[in-house]
Order: sequence, then C-alpha cells, then structure tokens
Amino acid sequence: MEEEQIRSSEETRMPGPDVASDSAAVPDAAIRDAAVSEAAVAALTVDSLFPRLVNAHPMAYLARELTGTVVDDLDTPGAVAALADAARLESYAAALKARLTVRIGQTVLDEMPDRARNTVSGQSLAYATAVSEIGCVLHLAERTAGFLLNDSTTLLENFPATLAALTGGDLDYQRVRTILTQAEGIPLQTLPQYETAVLQRAKEQNNPQLAARARRLRETLHPEAFITRKTKAAADRSLTFRPAQDGMAYLEAFLPAETALAAYNTITEAAQKAQGPNEPRILTQLRADLAATYLLGLTCPHTNKTALAEERASNDGMNGDGTSGDDTGRNGLDGDGHSRPGRNANGHRNGDGRASKTEAPKVKAQIMIMIPLFSLLGITDEAAELTGYGPMPIETALDLAKDQPAWYRMLTDPVTNIPAKQDRNLYKIPRKTRKWLQIRDGTCRFPGCTRQARFTDTDHTIPWPKGPSQIENLACLCKRHHKLKHKMGWKVSQTGNGILTWKAPSHQTYTTHPKDTR
Repeated sequence: MEEEQIRSSEETRMPGPDVASDSAAVPDAAIRDAAVSEAAVAALTVDSLFPRLVNAHPMAYLARELTGTVVDDLDTPGAVAALADAARLESYAAALKARLTVRIGQTVLDEMPDRARNTVSGQSLAYATAVSEIGCVLHLAERTAGFLLNDSTTLLENFPATLAALTGGDLDYQRVRTILTQAEGIPLQTLPQYETAVLQRAKEQNNPQLAARARRLRETLHPEAFITRKTKAAADRSLTFRPAQDGMAYLEAFLPAETALAAYNTITEAAQKAQGPNEPRILTQLRADLAATYLLGLTCPHTNKTALAEERASNDGMNGDGTSGDDTGRNGLDGDGHSRPGRNANGHRNGDGRASKTEAPKVKAQIMIMIPLFSLLGITDEAAELTGYGPMPIETALDLAKDQPAWYRMLTDPVTNIPAKQDRNLYKIPRKTRKWLQIRDGTCRFPGCTRQARFTDTDHTIPWPKGPSQIENLACLCKRHHKLKHKMGWKVSQTGNGILTWKAPSHQTYTTHPKDTR
C-alpha cells in the first residue's frame, strides 16, 4: 500500500512530455506544487522506513551511535566520552521507566469499573495490581516495586525540573532518589524552592555531596523546629548486629551525629598514628581493629608491637601536623602514661594478650563546629554546621561549645559565605592557616572525594615558590589524590573564591567548590 502511495505521488509530481521539453512553460503554481509533492514523498519515505524515529528523542540517535561503537578501538579520551554518553542514555532510560511505571498505575485504575475506582478498597486493589505487574516484568520483589511506583509518582507530580534533568542525562537515578528522599517532610508548597536550590549544584556533584547539600536545604525548609526533630530521632538510637558472609558481620550504631562523628574521628586519628612502613594493614582495617579495641578493651589483633614502636620513633615524636606526638617510653608507657598495647606498666607482654581498657591509643575526640555569629548572639536561629556531617541544631552546637576554652574566629564573605582570604608567602604553612583552609574546603577538593579536610594534606595549586603560600593558591587534598595530581597528569587551577578547575589526563574538565554551607 505504501509503495502504491509513493508511486502515485511520484506520478503526480512527474511532468508531462510537453512540460519537460520546455521548462520555461511551467507555471509558478506547478513548481510550488511539485516542491510540496517532493517534500511529501521524502517525509513519507522516511516514515515508511523509520516510523519510530521520525519524531524520536535525540537519545534514540545516541543509542544507535553507541550500538555501533567498537570499544576495543577506543583510546582513553574516546572511552571516557563514550562512557559519559552511555550514562546519559541510562538516565534517559530511567526517566522513561519512571513514566511507564506511573502509566501502568494509571491504566490499571482507569480500567476498573467506575464504582470500584472511586472507593478506597478499589484504589488499594488497583495499586496492588500495578505493583504486581511492575514487579513481575522487572523481576523485583513487590516491596521494591512499590517503592519504585511511589518514587516515580512523586517525581512526575512534584519534581518536573528533576525529571527533565534525568531525561536529558544530566542526573542519574541514584541522585534523583537522593533528592526525593531528602525532600520528605518539606511542605508541598515549598518543594519548588527546594528543587531549584538543590539542582543548582546537582549536575556536578556525586551522590554523597548532593546528599549533604540536600540535607542542609531540608533542615532549612522543614517546618518543624530542628531541635525538636533531633530529639525525636535520638529516641531511636540503637546498636545492631547483622551477619555477613565468610564468618564476618556488621556492627552498626545509630547515634546523634556529633557523637558518631567524634567516635569516628577518634578512631581515624588513632589509626593514622599506627600507620607506617612496617604496618601491613590499610587504614580501613586499622579503623575496624581499633574500634574493636576500644569497645572490648583488648589488645588490637595482629598488631606488630615492635614495628609500631619503631614507626613512632622514626617520626621523631612529631605528628603529621607538626605538633608533638606521643612518644613511647621503654617502660611500656606511652606519652600519656598509659600502657602500650599488649604490655603492662613495666613493659612486659601480658601473658593472655589482654590489656587494660586504657591501652588503646589515646586521642582526644575532636569535632569542628561552625556557629554563625548572629546565632551565637541569639539574634537568629540559623543552624550550625558540623564539619564532616552537615547542619545541626544551634542549641546542640551551643551546648557543645559552652565549655570550650578557646574559639577560632573566621570572617566570611556576606554574599558567597566563603572565608575571607589570609595572606601568607612562606612555604611552611602555620597551623592556623591550615585550620582556616580545612574550614573553607570541608573535604578533599578532588572531584567527587568526600574525605574530611582534617585528614588531608595542604597542597600548593601552583608549586612553591612559583606559587605563593597564600589561600588562593592552597587546597586540601587527601594523600591519594595529592599523588594523582603530581604523578598521573591531573592538572588543577584556581579561578577565584576557592573554586578549582581540574583537567583529567583524558582532557575532560571538572569543577569543585569550597564547602557549601548554604
């Protein structure tokens, strides 16, 4: 039938013998009709050959291009670009899946009899049917299918800009779910404000970074007082045991943020002190072993006591920040007068390998809290910032800070909220400047890294002495990414206000910002 239509159209637009012999005799109207006919035939031909691609989304063409990609022929830049395209296509598919999921829920309800459709029991039955259909086709447990339907409905009804970003490949579904999760409790009329603010940085943030920003916005926009919600949540604190494979298990504690972070920082600093060339365990293993040490009061398992002592001695009693470390004496006491792990006060090994509860490395629990001046003076109730976590009630921050003997004052730009710069042009960076930099950056400044700034190195963006030891040429980098910068061809520059632009070996560029406190 389509071939007959094409043939008929071609016959219609073909000139007769007399016309063909003298083009000057063709009327203007005939020329216009012939042009229209040609366009119609061309459109019809495309429609007949590619009926689903005529008005298709650009992602359809991207899929066709990726399908023809020979992966083994790609160099690094080409593979990185193709991976980015594949991620965009995956996001588009996730958006389409959300729309189809909601459509299934709608059609199941629409196909029910009018009497059942307008009852609670009928709507509940339609929902259960839709969830079952979705679960079966996607091979999901019904509970998971229900979450998918609920999230998809929320996305389509309340987050149009987020859906557009997912459809366009600017966000992946994991980050979209984070935006939806953190919006819980925010009034419906305030959701557009939340969505606009959270999407300002979402495209350039990974999921942990986005979660921190979204959580901060949630605390700002939530109608219930922050301290009230924190008090309610603290009532659910708990410690749980969860078996795992291969003779292992998880021990998880649900605690107030300031308590959990102080414990984590204590263990991390103790683990860093235990590291050295003769210590085979990596940092994560040391954290786990030391956590068990603190909880059980036992000598840390598998610790090489001699190597640990030699490592501490090799550091000449200095910690990584230049302050005096805890020297280990020959009598088995550390710098604080506590027994060394696995030894008694006389320096002898305990026969059963056990030690007193004071034998774990002693590190004072430290957390960093930023309190706005007006909140400190009682003028506003703006939330404080717990570095390494996010916002915390001003009441909790003031309670923790009231007994502190000293405060660190920092002035910030009233518009950008970025700390005002300090001048310095010596290679050695003083402790106060490093502290200031840690407050500004919050984390390692490599794209996607969330390691706390207090556990990082201070890097000169332009190496000293060509680059000054001033704040606009300094940034926090963890040891791993500090090494990548100097050894693997990653380039970085500062563009002002603490903003860093990174260029990867593949020539892709990425931008990172100072810690977001708004």
